[in-house]
Amino acid sequence: MKKTMKSKINNASGFTLIELLIAAMIITGGMVTMASFLGTLVTTNATNERKTMATVLAQQKIEDLRNDALKIDLTAANNGTDTTTTDAGPFTRTWTIDASSNPNQITVLVDWEGRGNSQVTMVTLINN
Repeated sequence: MKKTMKSKINNASGFTLIELLIAAMIITGGMVTMASFLGTLVTTNATNERKTMATVLAQQKIEDLRNDALKIDLTAANNGTDTTTTDAGPFTRTWTIDASSNPNQITVLVDWEGRGNSQVTMVTLINN
């Protein structure tokens, strides 16, 4: 009878050190995966914010040039560049007016990091 009691006491249930290490590795792996996902999410969000702001700036310039076209002939308008700083960062806006044909073509390029893949281009046509 004593032998049976002793074996029941030695077989007490609980976590072993290996089980705890495996659980810790699984939790750590999940946390690393979540951190990586959140980092990618923040980067993508910042990029989309800049693209949205660049699109708004390009639309504003096109509207300004359309309004000018109602007042003056676009052949008198100049190509140009300006820089705008917003909460999303600095943006360089460049516009060209091709008034050699009817309709006139206006191209607005907005660049926010000085690199070719960080830009938005809009093209519109305006009748004389």
